[in-house]
Amino acid sequence: MMHVMDALISHGCLIVDVIEGGTTYSDALTINKMWATSSDFFETVSGDKNIERLLPDLKMAEGAASPHGLAGFATYGDGSMQFVETRIVRNGNERSFVPSEAGDIFESESDSTQNMIDVFDTVCKVGKDVYRVAIAATNMEYDAFLGQDDDGDRELPLISGLTF
Repeated sequence: MMHVMDALISHGCLIVDVIEGGTTYSDALTINKMWATSSDFFETVSGDKNIERLLPDLKMAEGAASPHGLAGFATYGDGSMQFVETRIVRNGNERSFVPSEAGDIFESESDSTQNMIDVFDTVCKVGKDVYRVAIAATNMEYDAFLGQDDDGDRELPLISGLTF
């Protein structure tokens, strides 16, 4: 586990295996759909200035607890750089997409909004796992929550659902 933390410290990033060693490809397919949906979105927006004007400017998202919680569309350099920031809004079991205008453009392609919601779930799951590894590695470094097995060897901290 410490090699994971060393890689994060040394490089500032981790490469995450979302196919679980080749046993499942659902998360990888979800991420692939996100890239296709994003590409379609920007092709649609770039091809029609009227559609671009319908998108709200990048601003603080409704209900955001921080001024850094933005949603909207921005374009720079005469369209050479375009940026859309989206959020998922939860209302009970219902989830919707903001800005809704971007969701409308995504919906022009079948299941595109759902693809973006699904990838949000996938990225959140990966983020939770990375966070759990960081906490476990910190606990190992400071000998917290470590037991010994029957042979007297130190055990790895228990992190439900993760393998090293």
